[in-house]
Amino acid sequence: MFTILLTGCDSANIKRQLQENHDKLNPNGDRGICLYLGDLKNYPYTTKYMEKNEYNERMFYGNDRFKKRLAGFSEIGMFTREKVAEEYGEDIYRYDLTDLGTKYLKSNNFCFGRVTVTGVNKLDVVTDSIGRTTKMVRFQFEIENVPVWVTTNLPIIAQLYGEGVQRILTKNEGSSLMRFIKVESGWSMQEGVIIQYGYY
Repeated sequence: MFTILLTGCDSANIKRQLQENHDKLNPNGDRGICLYLGDLKNYPYTTKYMEKNEYNERMFYGNDRFKKRLAGFSEIGMFTREKVAEEYGEDIYRYDLTDLGTKYLKSNNFCFGRVTVTGVNKLDVVTDSIGRTTKMVRFQFEIENVPVWVTTNLPIIAQLYGEGVQRILTKNEGSSLMRFIKVESGWSMQEGVIIQYGYY
């Protein structure tokens, strides 16, 4: 890996490229920021009891995190929630998308807004394990079109994704790391800003 010192011209070119790629991936301005929900893409969904043991620790924590996110987003109004059973002392719930949830669910994320790139800090060029040249760009951004369900439920979102995410959404600005992979036609940006576990 090596770090490239950015001149004003370099920074402006990368900033322009980042913005063009963000807008290409998000032409309607409604999926600049995505809060990762879980692997499930079809609803209604009924939660599952899972007992932790030495063989399923990763699955157990994934299931637990998913149930907490379902419960949190039901408080926000993205899901209906109905208790349907009890297993080993744990309540089992059935969740279904509301109209609000349906509007903002994109694949397995709740997405919103448009990212506006405001600056570029750092550019690292690396070669990955299969020989691809990759640019890692650290940049600042602002968020436009943040919906009311986000701004009025920041404490719940912070519980689910961390206080760092809350600070970003409170100020409507933050920084992120973007990966570009070298392809025949140029550089391909891999994804927008997706929040999984609150790490930025």
